[in-house]
Amino acid sequence: MAYFLIDGLTVIDLKISPLLILSFGLPPETPSSFFSNNLVNNLAALLGVSTNMIRRVNIVSANNNTRVRRSGSGYTLIVELRTDEARNLTGYNATETEAFLDYTSTILNQYQCGQLQAIWKAHSSTNNTYPTSLTVQEPFTQVQAVLDTIDHITLVTSPSSCREQSPCTVQPVIVAYTANGNVINKLGSTDQSWQVIATVIGQPNVLVPGAIANYSNGQTQFTLFGIPSVGSYQIQFTFVPPMGINASFILTTNCTVATGFITVTQASLAGLEVNHVYDTVINSPFNLTIMPVDSVTLRRLGQVTWGGWTWSALVSVYTLPKYNRNGTLIISTSPTLVIDSSAGTVTVTNMTINGTGMYMLNVTLISTNAQFVIQVRSHGILVKPINIPLDIETNDPITYATFQGDFDALVANGDIEVKRVMLYNYLVSVGMPVTSDITVWKEIGGDKWPTISSSRSKANTNTLYTAFIVSGSEKAITQAKNTTLADIYFLPGLVLSELTIYGSSYRAYSRSSSTTDDSSRSSNAGLIAGLVVGLCGALLIIVGLVYGAKAYKNKYERVGARTEFDLVNSNELLGIQSHPNPSSPQNIS
Repeated sequence: MAYFLIDGLTVIDLKISPLLILSFGLPPETPSSFFSNNLVNNLAALLGVSTNMIRRVNIVSANNNTRVRRSGSGYTLIVELRTDEARNLTGYNATETEAFLDYTSTILNQYQCGQLQAIWKAHSSTNNTYPTSLTVQEPFTQVQAVLDTIDHITLVTSPSSCREQSPCTVQPVIVAYTANGNVINKLGSTDQSWQVIATVIGQPNVLVPGAIANYSNGQTQFTLFGIPSVGSYQIQFTFVPPMGINASFILTTNCTVATGFITVTQASLAGLEVNHVYDTVINSPFNLTIMPVDSVTLRRLGQVTWGGWTWSALVSVYTLPKYNRNGTLIISTSPTLVIDSSAGTVTVTNMTINGTGMYMLNVTLISTNAQFVIQVRSHGILVKPINIPLDIETNDPITYATFQGDFDALVANGDIEVKRVMLYNYLVSVGMPVTSDITVWKEIGGDKWPTISSSRSKANTNTLYTAFIVSGSEKAITQAKNTTLADIYFLPGLVLSELTIYGSSYRAYSRSSSTTDDSSRSSNAGLIAGLVVGLCGALLIIVGLVYGAKAYKNKYERVGARTEFDLVNSNELLGIQSHPNPSSPQNIS
């Protein structure tokens, strides 16, 4: 709950306090004395809170929303609880808020276990009556939720297709029901949902990967459940005793289920690059981190090593189909392979590349027992010259290339990054002064692409866009632009259709069609010029001068004047090796 203190038109203070609203449905047999004699004290005792936390109580009949009176339909008792508000934002006390959220969880848990109803019934003021329903609006939410009382749980989906240390392909699903057989949508508070834990029957000390899951939206939310070892096992699922509830409740209620025997096979592993290094400086150390994952679900493993073996690694530069740079991967004489069990990762450290451009690396992880081999191709790593920072686009991109190609297919087969890296190296090779990384987009006008260009093009499965920043002389940009536009097939598997520089778009053309068109245009122009000169030579000269001046203006001024960008060490930036000798893989252990 938040409210303002206002002096005239000026807000002078903001007071904050979490608010819990409980709406109990009470039966018509509830004695009238319950509402009239020591109501606040009685509610405090029933809910387990102090009396000063109860700030408002409203009692209405269930059928006409009037103040309390005898009604055959019962009553609704609305109770608002909150703590003393903080004097201002600076005075906000997180510890007090956490304590209030614990009170909230306890009240909700006791009701959903049936314990609050039992406490209510046993109280001297209630004459053996108790709430028949509870609707709650929790702190920091504007949504009301109807709570149910749990009767039993059922294993709706048993886990299957399990591999050691890997998430099972089919994850377990447990559903809680009321005594009437209705599915319970919510158990516990929003802040502290009820949880289910999995254990191996007969082996309670075995660490089960992904063993704990929250209950929400009418079922458990397992995503990483797995079984650690090859074999056949039975798994038991039971609720973790929620806050304010005795463990005996779990033992005496139908809150435990078990599977039949589940067969666990050998792991099948793949790898994902994480903690991407998008750019580095020439000859400066960088690391590469791989997360071993299950090859079927592509989710992380329970343990990154097990059974006493460990990992070794081979690393080399990936050879692109075209436009490879001439840098070499250098690994220190004492490389370190860091295995982080908590993060589930393997990191190769202290690598450098001695040439500028964009590179991809091949990483092969090999288990020391030779049982597992994981091969990963890294993202593109942009190696910069020393003391030249990359530009970052903070506004609408105004420079980008448009290609004909299937974005989704490239993503699916893992080639989208290869295209991005080759494009960067190509642009540098033709002298385009690229001063940023390159980003690839599926559409113009999407959530991440600026809407300023949305009127020009929409999503197209056969089109993709690559955005970057250029900053250099008009001459260098124009020459690189013309070279690029004249070769629409320079990027294997894609066809260049348009190049936009500083907001001005230029249509791409092939060299063969350009030569034919130019020859045709020259022949026709000669014929027309001969006729016109015979009629009005002076007029042609004047028109030619005007047209030539205008063409020059359009050709060069559309690029837009930009501050000169001093390409320090340009030989490194532009050096291209057409047929590189791939570096030999380097072993790290």
